Amino acid sequence: MRLSTADIGAISVNCTPVTFIVSKNNDNALETVEDNGRRFDFSAPGAIKVLVAEPEIRGTGNTAVPSRVKGWKDSQMTQPFVFNRFHNIPAGGAVTMYLEGKKTSSSINDIVFEIQFNDANNQTVCGQPAQGTVVEVNPKFNAQAGGGSRFSAQNKMLIRGRGNVKATVRPNIPQETEWTYGPYRTTPFADASVLETTFDAPERITRLANIDQHRVKFTLRARGVTGRQTIEGTIPVNLTAPVRLSLPNNRRIAGRPTNFVAPRKNGSLSLINVRFRYVMLDQTGEPIRRSAYAGCAPVTRENIGDPGVLVSIIPQLNNYIRRNLRHTPKWKIKRDGRINDTIRVFNVKNSLITFRNSSTGGQRRFANEITGWNPVTRRFHPIGRILMQVATGQSHIWVLGVKDREPNQRRSRVFSGRGHTDRFRSPLSSFIYGSGFPPATRNRFHVRTIDFRLVGAGTSRNPHLRFSPTYTVHLQ
Repeated sequence: MRLSTADIGAISVNCTPVTFIVSKNNDNALETVEDNGRRFDFSAPGAIKVLVAEPEIRGTGNTAVPSRVKGWKDSQMTQPFVFNRFHNIPAGGAVTMYLEGKKTSSSINDIVFEIQFNDANNQTVCGQPAQGTVVEVNPKFNAQAGGGSRFSAQNKMLIRGRGNVKATVRPNIPQETEWTYGPYRTTPFADASVLETTFDAPERITRLANIDQHRVKFTLRARGVTGRQTIEGTIPVNLTAPVRLSLPNNRRIAGRPTNFVAPRKNGSLSLINVRFRYVMLDQTGEPIRRSAYAGCAPVTRENIGDPGVLVSIIPQLNNYIRRNLRHTPKWKIKRDGRINDTIRVFNVKNSLITFRNSSTGGQRRFANEITGWNPVTRRFHPIGRILMQVATGQSHIWVLGVKDREPNQRRSRVFSGRGHTDRFRSPLSSFIYGSGFPPATRNRFHVRTIDFRLVGAGTSRNPHLRFSPTYTVHLQ
């Protein structure tokens, strides 16, 4: 888990005593800007230079440098600040020092040092002490148990998940505290002075451009110090949801032509039997299972069983599809973050696509809709005839979402990660279709005739048909 702390608020030092706090630099995050240093700006009326004595540990006479604190000239902490010598104050400006905390104070105000301002005649303008405390602020974040991966591995959790936050502050200085989550800063999720609470994730994912920028932030405001000094401890909390699918084996089109099919009474038609194994991905392109589920779960449903999606021009086959289609019309939890999409048109009885021809003694023939029988020309025109298909203008759509963490509600909510809400069907409730969930697929399917031959003699000649099923995957 990546953690960073920052010292916020510079101290303007003149001819009055100074009390300060500085954070112990315990960052474990790779930051582009170093901000673990309390800034001091030294400037006094009539003074042209300032001397900052080396900090000491109160009551011991022992130096605090470098075991307790270190001084730097720049915020990036690349140039050491030199103690016990005068520094020229630029006209209209100040001498700046950044004080970095290296070891937690054992008591309040146990770090002390003297400050002296001199004028152009090298006479003392004023001198005053500074005292302060190295404060260790250590916020922790743990996503609640409930599947997926450990939060500490990726700093990711599902939208609507829940986490536990806890901060330790040593030593216990007079303080006010606050928990916030960016960019939702306007609504802190804990009252002042609360060191331990829960975090309920919002409903929207972290945009790709903001990964690691949205953070749970613990803010400590010290009381009884010079000016307004705060220490912030932040942990990136990236909110995820399944937003698209991938095919690891990269198969996009499936299907192979059948053998020639005869219109026998007891025959059957086996068209296609393939499986696509999708992996749910978050907005960063990583499998959703690498996020902490935190009491929620990735879910999915499909539209293939909705009226008018998968259709046939033959009425009895259309009825058969409606009665026997196996699909996922209701939200279904997928804790492994995978969808096994089985496309199976198998052992369909020939009697569904044939009729009894009285002119040939009751012999069974394929329906005219797929043989293209023209009674005027008395010819078959079957090539390109559609047996069944995902209707024109339609697609086989899988949509993805996140189930809310409330397991005992009769209707739990499902979120898409983009602000859309639906309802999750539990065994005791009726399902209500929502709208606005972005499709993860726009797949197509059709079965058409590609060849035929006439078998028999005279009026008993029957067309034998060959079909080609094609299932095409279009990922969003």
